[in-house]
Amino acid sequence: MKKGCFVKLIVALTIITAVITYLIRNRFNDFILVPGRYFINRSLDENFNKFKDSPEKDSLKILIRSYVNGIKKDDITSGKSIGEFADSIKTILGNDSVITRENLKNIKELLKRNVKQ
Repeated sequence: MKKGCFVKLIVALTIITAVITYLIRNRFNDFILVPGRYFINRSLDENFNKFKDSPEKDSLKILIRSYVNGIKKDDITSGKSIGEFADSIKTILGNDSVITRENLKNIKELLKRNVKQ
């Protein structure tokens, strides 16, 4: 490889790395977090259609929405796994089409533990 090509490659990689770093540090909310929240809230509405209407369903929907809207950039970059949290909720709810008070209580405890971490 010629010296000129190597220097151009290093300059290009440096510029690309700087742009990516800038976007992550300063524009993360605009490009990733806000659209991600919208997508999660929309899919939440679709997934909650399979459950029967009840006060527990409404309470759970509000709890999860407040958790999702409270997620910050630092929570995602620090390694908190939202996927593991979603899997835990699916396990607690099971395959029933009814959300019981016991399910709601377990999910509240899970939220408290997840927020404290």
